[in-house]
Amino acid sequence: MKVTDFKIGDRFRVEDTNDVFIVTDVGSRVVVTIKETGEDPRNLIGPPYSIVEMVWDEFDLGADIEIIKGDGIKRFVVNLPPRS
Repeated sequence: MKVTDFKIGDRFRVEDTNDVFIVTDVGSRVVVTIKETGEDPRNLIGPPYSIVEMVWDEFDLGADIEIIKGDGIKRFVVNLPPRS
């Protein structure tokens, strides 16, 4: 998967943890996300966001990723390889 395959607002799930992330920014080499927690919906209002943003670099996105279609939302499943 390439950085250019992501758009702001896309959601993806990390298969190992089942955590869902929402894309908040797409750079030339990174994708920035927030974790969808289901707690306070105000956390999803931004930018700026009231929760920590996570940066996914080219190595994180180089993992096995498949697109899941359901409920009209494009989702990506990211199988992260262990980092050494």
